[in-house]
Amino acid sequence: MNNSLQICVGVASYDPWLRLGTVSLRDFVFKCLELGFTAIEPCDRTITSTETFYLKQMQAFFKREGVTVPCLDVRNDFTVKDEDEWEANVQHVLEWIRAADQMNVPVVRIWAGVRSVDHEAPNRVLRAVERVVPVAERYGVLLAMENHGGVSSNPYWLARLVRFINSAYFGTCPDFGHLAADDRYDGLEQLIPLSFHVHAKTHGFRDDGEEAELDYNRILSLVAKLTRPVYLSIEYKGETRSMRDNVAGIVKTDALIKKHWPSKQFWQQAEIARAL
Repeated sequence: MNNSLQICVGVASYDPWLRLGTVSLRDFVFKCLELGFTAIEPCDRTITSTETFYLKQMQAFFKREGVTVPCLDVRNDFTVKDEDEWEANVQHVLEWIRAADQMNVPVVRIWAGVRSVDHEAPNRVLRAVERVVPVAERYGVLLAMENHGGVSSNPYWLARLVRFINSAYFGTCPDFGHLAADDRYDGLEQLIPLSFHVHAKTHGFRDDGEEAELDYNRILSLVAKLTRPVYLSIEYKGETRSMRDNVAGIVKTDALIKKHWPSKQFWQQAEIARAL
């Protein structure tokens, strides 16, 4: 069992304010620290350059503030039909693998893509993955493909892809919210065992603090079965009339994760076993 609970906050939780430039990545970092978090998940929009000097500056900033970056999100689309555009998406991922290596970020989150869902789209994704995984292996960077619409909405397809590639450097980034309701828990059972990183998505909360549509107790029991530690990245995507709504959503998601993380139960069982 994985009794180690590691939580970070994804920049997606501060949408649309980061995207609109209302706040900067540094502002986001300081707000996370204020809330008691010491790990964040930036993306290729908030890390604004892959130039070595800039990356080292950001790495130094994170270190100075005591902030861990367990994963870097890359926005790509491997399903595009145009060959030049497809190649540009491959090169974009390769560029950010190298950037992650320079910043000592262990995981890069990637997408399959959503632009095309024709019968050849899965093959274009496969070709792209076969291009980027050897480079990730060379740099020692883990690639985690998220279920994020398009062909990756099928968790069984994504799990088969990971097993077909059969690389210790290619896995999944399960997102709790990006699966059809009737397929969510079976799908997560497929994806979580293959994960390098996890997106703990929330959209809204009931009066008792539970997520309005997701059974966090059921989901986190699956994550806790992992034999390796992964970060649970908070992604609050609910109503955001002001930044206070984002902050409240982040705090509530954190409380929900801690409420349902089953480590205490497992530790108690271990103590009883040792006593016997």
